[in-house]
Amino acid sequence: MATSGTRLFTPQFADMLTHAFSNCGIRPANVTQEHIDEAVRSANLMLISFGNMGVQQYQLIEFATATASGTASYALPAGTRDVWHAVYRRDGSDTPIWPMARADYHSIPDKTTIGRPFNYTVDIEKVGDAGRSITVWPVPDGTDELRMWLWVEPESPTRMSQTLSVAKAWYDAYGWDLSWRMAVKYSPDRLDFLQRQAGASIVLARQASRERRDLRLRARGGGNVGRVV
Repeated sequence: MATSGTRLFTPQFADMLTHAFSNCGIRPANVTQEHIDEAVRSANLMLISFGNMGVQQYQLIEFATATASGTASYALPAGTRDVWHAVYRRDGSDTPIWPMARADYHSIPDKTTIGRPFNYTVDIEKVGDAGRSITVWPVPDGTDELRMWLWVEPESPTRMSQTLSVAKAWYDAYGWDLSWRMAVKYSPDRLDFLQRQAGASIVLARQASRERRDLRLRARGGGNVGRVV
């Protein structure tokens, strides 16, 4: 018998809620508006928790913004957690710029120095959803471009028909983690089992989502040319 020939599996938020309620022993016919409201709130808190586990590949987006001579700070898109990597593009050529701690930026004697930026700091400790920005130093001396990979929050579910805002590798973790969060409220007798399932599925999701590239080290010393190992 032939296989389906497709690898598409895009469950809607409603499907995941039904999955979570079933794991808690709540039949679809018994789901109330209170159940749904609690599940939506739990799902959003869960996504914040996923983000706190560190950078996941599906949370990275590419973003570019033009610089202006004499302007040090630039707004970042809504939902940005931090800048993962940044370059300064001038005349089509990219030069990496490097992060510095808030205290290091605060210690710079003259923050108005003009030149080609090689450092940046991000105000990541804003309250709630307040907009975040990147500040570069030295202050740009021309109209060039900042190009960045941003670490962003997953999108919050707002309708039952929406697909999940996580990578497919995280679907199982999404379902089990939401299940144990609902069990806290409605099925405490199943809590231990669901919490163990959630923990195991999160470990697998993080392993599946890590970047797989060869590590290249270049050693120098004794006047010899570096050797890749």
